[in-house]
Amino acid sequence: SSDFKPPCKTSDVEFNHHIYAKIVNKKERLVSIGDINIILDAPIDSEFPVGSFISFDVARLDLLVS
Repeated sequence: SSDFKPPCKTSDVEFNHHIYAKIVNKKERLVSIGDINIILDAPIDSEFPVGSFISFDVARLDLLVS
């Protein structure tokens, strides 16, 4: 779906979230949520075109502030 969906908490014990993000660059594993860019640890499946939305679970996000 192309609708924006905010992260939702998936565990009461750990800091896990299920995230929906837009694919920006598959080679660099870059996705975005609004103005927030995220580099994924794993490659993005080639069947998903740039601009489509994917969902994934995360245990943590490391933020770089410049």
